[in-house]
Amino acid sequence: KSYYSKETKNEQLAIQLLEQAIPLANKQNDKWLLGEILFERSNHYSYSDSAELAKRIGMVQQAVSCFEKSGAVKQKARCLSMLGDLFVQKGDLDKALTVLQTSLKLCESIQDSGVQGVYVLIGQVYVMRGNYEEGLKYNLLALQSAENVGDTSIQLCQINNAIGVIFINLMKHDKAIPYLLAVLKVSEKYSEKPSIYLIAFNASACYVKVNKAALDKKLLDEITAKYAQPDGPQTNSQVAQLYTDIYTRLKQFDNGQVYC
Repeated sequence: KSYYSKETKNEQLAIQLLEQAIPLANKQNDKWLLGEILFERSNHYSYSDSAELAKRIGMVQQAVSCFEKSGAVKQKARCLSMLGDLFVQKGDLDKALTVLQTSLKLCESIQDSGVQGVYVLIGQVYVMRGNYEEGLKYNLLALQSAENVGDTSIQLCQINNAIGVIFINLMKHDKAIPYLLAVLKVSEKYSEKPSIYLIAFNASACYVKVNKAALDKKLLDEITAKYAQPDGPQTNSQVAQLYTDIYTRLKQFDNGQVYC
Protein backbone atom coordinates (compact mmCIF):
# COMPACT_ATOMS: atom_id res chain seq x y z
CA LYS A 1 0.00 0.00 0.00
CA SER A 2 2.80 2.45 0.85
CA TYR A 3 4.45 1.85 -2.54
CA TYR A 4 1.14 2.45 -4.29
CA SER A 5 0.62 5.64 -2.27
CA LYS A 6 4.05 6.89 -3.26
CA GLU A 7 3.46 6.15 -6.93
CA THR A 8 0.16 8.02 -6.82
CA LYS A 9 1.96 11.02 -5.22
CA ASN A 10 0.21 10.62 -1.85
CA GLU A 11 3.48 10.88 0.03
CA GLN A 12 2.02 11.60 3.45
CA LEU A 13 -0.09 8.44 3.31
CA ALA A 14 2.95 6.44 2.16
CA ILE A 15 5.00 7.73 5.10
CA GLN A 16 2.17 6.98 7.52
CA LEU A 17 1.84 3.39 6.28
CA LEU A 18 5.59 2.82 6.45
CA GLU A 19 5.76 4.21 9.99
CA GLN A 20 2.99 1.82 10.99
CA ALA A 21 4.77 -1.12 9.34
CA ILE A 22 8.08 -0.65 11.19
CA PRO A 23 6.89 -1.85 14.66
CA LEU A 24 4.94 -4.70 13.05
CA ALA A 25 8.06 -5.98 11.29
CA ASN A 26 10.01 -5.56 14.54
CA LYS A 27 7.39 -7.56 16.43
CA GLN A 28 7.61 -10.38 13.87
CA ASN A 29 11.43 -10.22 14.08
CA ASP A 30 11.51 -10.25 10.27
CA LYS A 31 14.83 -8.54 9.56
CA TRP A 32 14.52 -8.77 5.78
CA LEU A 33 11.08 -7.14 5.79
CA LEU A 34 12.22 -4.51 8.28
CA GLY A 35 15.19 -3.69 6.07
CA GLU A 36 12.90 -3.22 3.06
CA ILE A 37 10.58 -0.95 5.03
CA LEU A 38 13.41 1.14 6.46
CA PHE A 39 15.02 1.52 3.05
CA GLU A 40 11.72 2.59 1.48
CA ARG A 41 11.04 4.99 4.37
CA SER A 42 14.49 6.56 3.93
CA ASN A 43 13.58 7.54 0.37
CA HIS A 44 11.07 10.04 1.74
CA TYR A 45 13.81 12.15 3.36
CA SER A 46 15.38 14.97 1.36
CA TYR A 47 18.92 15.07 -0.03
CA SER A 48 19.10 18.85 0.15
CA ASP A 49 18.11 19.41 3.79
CA SER A 50 21.05 18.61 6.10
CA ALA A 51 18.85 17.45 8.99
CA GLU A 52 16.80 15.17 6.74
CA LEU A 53 19.97 13.89 5.06
CA ALA A 54 21.30 12.84 8.48
CA LYS A 55 18.02 11.00 9.21
CA ARG A 56 18.17 9.32 5.81
CA ILE A 57 21.73 8.15 6.41
CA GLY A 58 20.79 6.74 9.82
CA MET A 59 17.80 4.88 8.43
CA VAL A 60 19.78 3.36 5.56
CA GLN A 61 22.43 2.25 8.06
CA GLN A 62 19.68 0.48 10.02
CA ALA A 63 18.50 -1.18 6.81
CA VAL A 64 22.07 -2.36 6.10
CA SER A 65 22.18 -3.97 9.55
CA CYS A 66 18.85 -5.70 8.97
CA PHE A 67 19.92 -7.15 5.63
CA GLU A 68 23.22 -8.29 7.10
CA LYS A 69 21.40 -10.17 9.87
CA SER A 70 18.97 -11.75 7.38
CA GLY A 71 21.74 -12.78 4.99
CA ALA A 72 20.31 -10.71 2.12
CA VAL A 73 23.54 -9.92 0.30
CA LYS A 74 22.05 -8.22 -2.76
CA GLN A 75 19.84 -5.95 -0.68
CA LYS A 76 22.75 -5.10 1.63
CA ALA A 77 24.87 -4.17 -1.39
CA ARG A 78 22.05 -1.98 -2.73
CA CYS A 79 21.76 -0.17 0.60
CA LEU A 80 25.51 0.36 0.84
CA SER A 81 25.50 1.87 -2.65
CA MET A 82 22.78 4.28 -1.56
CA LEU A 83 24.68 5.00 1.66
CA GLY A 84 27.77 5.84 -0.39
CA ASP A 85 25.74 8.25 -2.50
CA LEU A 86 24.40 9.90 0.66
CA PHE A 87 27.91 10.30 2.09
CA VAL A 88 28.96 11.91 -1.20
CA GLN A 89 26.08 14.37 -0.83
CA LYS A 90 27.23 15.06 2.72
CA GLY A 91 30.81 15.61 1.54
CA ASP A 92 32.23 12.73 3.59
CA LEU A 93 34.26 11.16 0.80
CA ASP A 94 36.28 8.77 2.98
CA LYS A 95 33.15 7.10 4.35
CA ALA A 96 31.60 7.11 0.89
CA LEU A 97 34.56 5.29 -0.64
CA THR A 98 34.65 2.70 2.16
CA VAL A 99 30.97 1.71 1.88
CA LEU A 100 31.00 1.80 -1.92
CA GLN A 101 33.98 -0.54 -2.09
CA THR A 102 32.18 -2.88 0.32
CA SER A 103 29.08 -2.72 -1.87
CA LEU A 104 31.18 -3.58 -4.91
CA LYS A 105 32.76 -6.59 -3.19
CA LEU A 106 29.33 -7.89 -2.20
CA CYS A 107 28.06 -7.51 -5.77
CA GLU A 108 31.09 -9.40 -7.04
CA SER A 109 30.53 -12.16 -4.47
CA ILE A 110 27.08 -12.91 -5.90
CA GLN A 111 28.14 -12.20 -9.51
CA ASP A 112 25.74 -9.28 -9.85
CA SER A 113 26.53 -7.85 -13.29
CA GLY A 114 24.56 -4.61 -12.93
CA VAL A 115 27.14 -2.74 -10.90
CA GLN A 116 27.57 0.31 -13.12
CA GLY A 117 25.92 2.57 -10.55
CA VAL A 118 28.47 1.61 -7.89
CA TYR A 119 31.36 2.14 -10.33
CA VAL A 120 29.97 5.58 -11.22
CA LEU A 121 29.82 6.63 -7.57
CA ILE A 122 33.35 5.39 -6.85
CA GLY A 123 34.56 7.25 -9.92
CA GLN A 124 32.77 10.37 -8.72
CA VAL A 125 34.54 10.19 -5.36
CA TYR A 126 37.95 9.97 -7.01
CA VAL A 127 37.16 12.86 -9.35
CA MET A 128 36.03 14.98 -6.41
CA ARG A 129 39.37 14.20 -4.79
CA GLY A 130 41.15 15.35 -7.94
CA ASN A 131 42.33 11.83 -8.83
CA TYR A 132 41.20 11.83 -12.46
CA GLU A 133 43.10 8.68 -13.43
CA GLU A 134 41.24 6.57 -10.84
CA GLY A 135 38.02 8.37 -11.69
CA LEU A 136 38.53 7.43 -15.32
CA LYS A 137 39.27 3.81 -14.43
CA TYR A 138 36.00 3.35 -12.55
CA ASN A 139 33.87 5.20 -15.10
CA LEU A 140 35.30 3.00 -17.86
CA LEU A 141 34.37 -0.02 -15.73
CA ALA A 142 30.89 1.47 -15.35
CA LEU A 143 30.59 1.84 -19.12
CA GLN A 144 31.70 -1.76 -19.67
CA SER A 145 29.20 -2.99 -17.08
CA ALA A 146 26.37 -0.96 -18.65
CA GLU A 147 27.17 -2.30 -22.11
CA ASN A 148 27.38 -5.89 -20.82
CA VAL A 149 23.83 -5.74 -19.44
CA GLY A 150 22.46 -3.83 -22.43
CA ASP A 151 21.75 -0.64 -20.47
CA THR A 152 20.46 2.08 -22.83
CA SER A 153 19.02 4.32 -20.11
CA ILE A 154 19.94 7.92 -19.39
CA GLN A 155 22.60 6.55 -17.03
CA LEU A 156 24.61 5.51 -20.10
CA CYS A 157 24.57 9.16 -21.10
CA GLN A 158 25.83 10.20 -17.67
CA ILE A 159 28.66 7.67 -17.75
CA ASN A 160 29.89 8.72 -21.19
CA ASN A 161 29.67 12.36 -20.19
CA ALA A 162 31.71 11.74 -17.04
CA ILE A 163 34.40 10.01 -19.10
CA GLY A 164 34.44 12.84 -21.64
CA VAL A 165 34.78 15.48 -18.93
CA ILE A 166 37.58 13.53 -17.24
CA PHE A 167 39.51 13.37 -20.51
CA ILE A 168 39.03 17.13 -20.89
CA ASN A 169 40.46 17.66 -17.39
CA LEU A 170 43.37 15.41 -18.34
CA MET A 171 43.88 17.61 -21.47
CA LYS A 172 43.22 14.61 -23.72
CA HIS A 173 40.61 16.30 -25.89
CA ASP A 174 40.96 13.88 -28.79
CA LYS A 175 39.94 11.01 -26.49
CA ALA A 176 37.06 13.00 -25.02
CA ILE A 177 35.33 13.54 -28.38
CA PRO A 178 33.95 10.01 -29.05
CA TYR A 179 32.47 9.83 -25.55
CA LEU A 180 30.83 13.23 -25.89
CA LEU A 181 29.41 12.22 -29.26
CA ALA A 182 28.02 9.07 -27.61
CA VAL A 183 26.37 11.29 -25.00
CA LEU A 184 24.91 13.40 -27.78
CA LYS A 185 23.41 10.32 -29.42
CA VAL A 186 21.66 9.22 -26.22
CA SER A 187 20.52 12.78 -25.44
CA GLU A 188 18.94 13.02 -28.88
CA LYS A 189 17.10 9.76 -28.19
CA TYR A 190 15.57 11.30 -25.06
CA SER A 191 15.06 14.72 -26.74
CA GLU A 192 16.98 16.56 -24.03
CA LYS A 193 17.40 19.84 -25.94
CA PRO A 194 19.31 21.84 -23.29
CA SER A 195 21.65 18.88 -22.78
CA ILE A 196 22.09 18.43 -26.53
CA TYR A 197 23.39 21.97 -26.93
CA LEU A 198 25.58 21.80 -23.82
CA ILE A 199 27.20 18.56 -24.96
CA ALA A 200 27.62 19.89 -28.50
CA PHE A 201 29.41 22.93 -27.05
CA ASN A 202 31.75 20.66 -25.06
CA ALA A 203 32.48 18.54 -28.12
CA SER A 204 33.03 21.67 -30.19
CA ALA A 205 35.55 22.96 -27.64
CA CYS A 206 37.43 19.65 -27.97
CA TYR A 207 37.48 19.95 -31.77
CA VAL A 208 39.03 23.39 -31.30
CA LYS A 209 41.81 21.90 -29.17
CA VAL A 210 42.64 19.22 -31.76
CA ASN A 211 42.35 21.64 -34.70
CA LYS A 212 39.49 19.90 -36.53
CA ALA A 213 37.45 22.88 -37.66
CA ALA A 214 35.65 21.04 -40.49
CA LEU A 215 34.32 18.36 -38.13
CA ASP A 216 33.45 21.07 -35.63
CA LYS A 217 31.37 22.88 -38.27
CA LYS A 218 29.68 19.65 -39.38
CA LEU A 219 28.60 18.89 -35.80
CA LEU A 220 27.30 22.38 -35.13
CA ASP A 221 25.47 22.52 -38.48
CA GLU A 222 23.70 19.24 -37.70
CA ILE A 223 22.62 20.31 -34.21
CA THR A 224 21.38 23.77 -35.15
CA ALA A 225 19.50 22.34 -38.16
CA LYS A 226 17.76 19.61 -36.17
CA TYR A 227 17.00 21.42 -32.92
CA ALA A 228 15.74 24.89 -32.10
CA GLN A 229 18.09 26.71 -29.78
CA PRO A 230 16.96 26.85 -26.14
CA ASP A 231 15.60 30.21 -25.11
CA GLY A 232 18.10 32.64 -23.68
CA PRO A 233 20.83 34.98 -24.92
CA GLN A 234 23.64 32.78 -23.57
CA THR A 235 23.00 29.94 -26.04
CA ASN A 236 22.74 32.36 -28.97
CA SER A 237 25.98 34.01 -27.93
CA GLN A 238 27.79 30.66 -27.60
CA VAL A 239 26.60 29.47 -31.01
CA ALA A 240 27.70 32.74 -32.60
CA GLN A 241 31.09 32.56 -30.90
CA LEU A 242 31.63 28.96 -32.01
CA TYR A 243 30.79 29.73 -35.64
CA THR A 244 33.06 32.77 -35.54
CA ASP A 245 35.94 30.61 -34.27
CA ILE A 246 35.21 27.85 -36.79
CA TYR A 247 35.19 30.17 -39.82
CA THR A 248 38.31 31.90 -38.55
CA ARG A 249 40.14 28.57 -38.35
CA LEU A 250 38.82 27.65 -41.79
CA LYS A 251 39.98 31.06 -43.06
CA GLN A 252 36.45 31.77 -44.30
CA PHE A 253 36.39 35.24 -42.84
CA ASP A 254 33.39 36.52 -44.82
CA ASN A 255 31.20 33.69 -43.50
CA GLY A 256 32.39 34.34 -39.97
CA GLN A 257 31.63 38.05 -40.23
CA VAL A 258 27.89 37.27 -40.08
CA TYR A 259 28.25 36.08 -36.47
CA CYS A 260 30.35 39.00 -35.22
